[in-house]
Amino acid sequence: MDNGRGHLHLPSILYHDSIYHIKKNHHSNELMSSLFFEEKQTLFKKQSNIDRVSSMIKATERHFEPGYEPDDGLAKYFLDLDLMQLCVSDIRVLIKDNENIDKEFYTEYETAYVHEARFNFLKDVMKPNACLRALDNPILQQNMDDNIKSLITIYGNKSK
Repeated sequence: MDNGRGHLHLPSILYHDSIYHIKKNHHSNELMSSLFFEEKQTLFKKQSNIDRVSSMIKATERHFEPGYEPDDGLAKYFLDLDLMQLCVSDIRVLIKDNENIDKEFYTEYETAYVHEARFNFLKDVMKPNACLRALDNPILQQNMDDNIKSLITIYGNKSK
């Protein structure tokens, strides 16, 4: 599955959201997180491992980019792992997670703006482009599709 490089997942997981600013500046959170990892990492001696982890962290910015497909099989698994919260079978868990995300954004933005922005992102960006890349699991994919549709309905109702 990963050619013995599963140890690269752990730092990717730990660092991929280490920098998270609600308001976007001229650098993405993913880029800043990858740079933070590179600065703080002490796990690897080989530059190729550092570069690979950094690349996986940056790849999370491109989840929903039309046609994006990482060349690296390990990165595909990492991206799938990053989407697992959308694959839950209990919609209440997903709704609670999204309410918590909303609370973060309410600290910087008006409620109506947050709901409209989330609705538009879910409908126009996430829904047509959300897919599992490495895990061939139709149940998880169907859960994700259904959950995204449910969130679109929820945020559509909130933004009216």
